[in-house]
Amino acid sequence: MNRWGKTFVNFSPGISNRATKAIRQTMRDWQLDRRIDKRINDLAKIFNPILRGWMNYYGRYHNRHFPEH
Repeated sequence: MNRWGKTFVNFSPGISNRATKAIRQTMRDWQLDRRIDKRINDLAKIFNPILRGWMNYYGRYHNRHFPEH
């Protein structure tokens, strides 16, 4: 039963609010606006593996949250 007393027939795994907040904080900690000494290609080499990992992990069930590109 769900919290309203109805039979629970569906479960959609996805990213929790806690995980979303943690990802946002991690990205803020990167301080991208202060990395003016880096080229966009350098930043991509640094952060793409991390972003790809998050997308693979959290996007497995709900890939609609991520753009196709």
